[in-house]
Amino acid sequence: MVTSRRGWFEWDDDNLIPGNRKDGGLHNNLYDSDGKLKGSARFIPDDEPDPVVVNKPANPHGTEQEQRQAPQGLGTLIRGEVAEILVDIVKGVAKDLVVEATPHARRLWEEKALPAIEARRAEAAHDARLLWNEKALPLFERQVGRQREKFAARTTKKAAAKQPIVIEGEVVPSEERRDR
Repeated sequence: MVTSRRGWFEWDDDNLIPGNRKDGGLHNNLYDSDGKLKGSARFIPDDEPDPVVVNKPANPHGTEQEQRQAPQGLGTLIRGEVAEILVDIVKGVAKDLVVEATPHARRLWEEKALPAIEARRAEAAHDARLLWNEKALPLFERQVGRQREKFAARTTKKAAAKQPIVIEGEVVPSEERRDR
């Protein structure tokens, strides 16, 4: 059994919009243009003082005749429910496919992909070793040799620039030394 009452909503700010119910009706929450809740509208009942009770079936979709004459809002609701059902079906199918494909994917990885990756890695390491030995190592050794030569030249220059240390002394024979 559904109870209804005729009337309308009133609110003071023309920039606010009443909220929409899922069944296509309006509710008293008022929203701004950004969709933020800003207040609520007043319900003004019609001149009828007593509520009008209408006996309707409890089925939310109504009778077959009402379904055939369903307003656009109800059609949108039904399409939304169908979309939700389809999403659930697709999710279930995708989950089943993943479960079914996992052993095949693992076998493909172990038998094909991993060996190919390892072979490519080994080939790249071999190529890198050849490149190092043929090009980089000679350049490196040449540069190190130049640095050693520069260091040796600086060391030699510094040694040559230093004044020799002169130590003067007298050699005394050991016999003379005892007499003293």
